[in-house]
Amino acid sequence: MIMICHRTNKKKKAMSGIIVFLSIIFINIFLFSRSESETLVDQTPTDASTYNDRGIIFANQGQYDKAISNFSMAVKMNPNYFFAYNNRGKLYWGQGQYDKAISDYSKSLRINANDAVIYNWRGLAYEDNGQHDKAIADFSKAIEINTRYAEAYHNRGGVYGRKGQYDKAISDLSKAIEINPKLPNGYYNRAVIYYLKGEYEKASEDISKMSKVMRIDPKHANAYYYRAIIYYIKGEYDKAWDDIHKSQSLGYHISPTFLKNLSEASETQR
Repeated sequence: MIMICHRTNKKKKAMSGIIVFLSIIFINIFLFSRSESETLVDQTPTDASTYNDRGIIFANQGQYDKAISNFSMAVKMNPNYFFAYNNRGKLYWGQGQYDKAISDYSKSLRINANDAVIYNWRGLAYEDNGQHDKAIADFSKAIEINTRYAEAYHNRGGVYGRKGQYDKAISDLSKAIEINPKLPNGYYNRAVIYYLKGEYEKASEDISKMSKVMRIDPKHANAYYYRAIIYYIKGEYDKAWDDIHKSQSLGYHISPTFLKNLSEASETQR
């Protein structure tokens, strides 16, 4: 078993800007054929559903302002059309407009109160807005509705980690992994918690498990980046660089801060 090496205070200080707890986010993308897309975009909608479909097309094309405009027309025509609130909320969340995202998710939940997915989404918006207790409440509600919701357990565990409630974080992350063993983010986050608790052997075990998941699905670009962070923590800089290069080859954007710290640490070791 490879143990994580002893870190100096300087290394821990450097890691403060690198260690992150990762949330699991799934964005539903609805695909239309080219002819369907052209027809929907060109026609003048007469109902909320068509405005919503047009919004989806514009969103998939990266035309987010037009997408938001169409989702807004959908809810104007039908204030109970919760699909449009959900879709507009996702775009607001992606733009960092968390208050607007929370507002849209709340409107959706007033119409469709038992949607575990939207509680999870609103929890993510609360989390990114720094409202951690409300995020935990929403993730908990999602779990109450769907006790096998791995992503909600995982995301709640990440918030507990941010709050320094490490035992609760480990419990939630372990449950998420139990439900979905092919969850590389889960192993990464739990490894970070174990690292912060000083349980380096357990952290190393989780990285090994994470590596097995990556071998099953080698296109997990972000997973290579997460493992590189752990290798950096352990002082195994060559392995960290190998994973960074693999992640970059798959199109993943690497944090410039991490690259700078890894470069400096590598030079110091030499």
